[in-house]
Amino acid sequence: MFTKRSRRLASVMAATAATAVLMSACGSPNKATVEADTSALDAVYEQIEGLSQEKRTEKLVELAKDEGGKISFYAGTKPEDTDPLIAGFEKKYGIKVSNYRAGGEVIAQKVLQEVQAKHDGADLYVADASQGSVLAGLKALAPLKAPLTKRLIPGSATDYTAALYVIAPVISWNTELVKKPPTSIEDALKRFRGKFMIEQEDAPWFEALVKEYFVKEKGMSEDEAIKYWEDSVRGAFVVKGHTLETTLLTSGQAEVCLGCYYHAISSSKAEGAPVDAMPIVEPVPYTFISAGIPVTVKHPATALLFLDFLLTDGQQMFVDQNRNPANIDYQGAFKLDEHKNIPYALNSDEENLKKWSGIYEDVLAKAGGKPIED
Repeated sequence: MFTKRSRRLASVMAATAATAVLMSACGSPNKATVEADTSALDAVYEQIEGLSQEKRTEKLVELAKDEGGKISFYAGTKPEDTDPLIAGFEKKYGIKVSNYRAGGEVIAQKVLQEVQAKHDGADLYVADASQGSVLAGLKALAPLKAPLTKRLIPGSATDYTAALYVIAPVISWNTELVKKPPTSIEDALKRFRGKFMIEQEDAPWFEALVKEYFVKEKGMSEDEAIKYWEDSVRGAFVVKGHTLETTLLTSGQAEVCLGCYYHAISSSKAEGAPVDAMPIVEPVPYTFISAGIPVTVKHPATALLFLDFLLTDGQQMFVDQNRNPANIDYQGAFKLDEHKNIPYALNSDEENLKKWSGIYEDVLAKAGGKPIED
């Protein structure tokens, strides 16, 4: 198990620091937004409007070749998740993908800075839905016209972003250490106090649980719910990164994880690791990994072609990775509609993200130590 020293939480949380960096890059909304020239993308839209999906693809391939047969792609996901997508797209269309990888907050910051500087950067980016919402609110993303979004989970596509797959943080446990699994969020917080992990950067997840579960369902006020969490997290293990959470749970460094990703737990379990998340503790908060096109896109037809690929061929790749695709024509292992669930971070804005990141920082400070990192 972790030592007290290993879990001392720093006085300034890195999660909030990351948010602060994004907010400082944003500045005030008036300074953050820019007048962008999207005429090249608009011209592509004019040429593919009303076409069938097959004809649309043929035209986008033609236009992509005219653009030089290359694309700049920013991904806030792991290489093992991204590499098969890139390889599949390059093989199918002969287009070279230049890939920049970083955490979602860094991706959002980089996209915004490039937009403000009117610099050619990403043609297409992928990160979690909360970052896409903030970027869209700051007018950093171009309007998205992709008929395939009609096949996505209702509510997962916006005027500026398209969901690729579901992220479902679930309460999980080490089966060698826990013989009686938690049956509710409250049970996990109370019975495993000082023995559970909580992820450092999950402010939108926390906001959803407070508002939709503790306030709406349990009848608490927001202040009461936040105080409840502050009392519950004392001695908790604050961990930076969901991948690390799964690793630590597997090795028995903590008994319970409040929000490990379902796909990671189920994959680890299938490989023989002593972890489980079944029966599912409800409600299940969920959000999406989404894609968007920055207003400074240099290769608009190629960006649309890659996005369409991610919403079709890429969806089967997500299934193969044990993820839950957003396209309802593809079925993943986790069936959202079979569980009471709470969608979150689909319509975040700059001020709300800043507010709840600050609240979450204050809550995690009660854990009393430094976050655990790789």
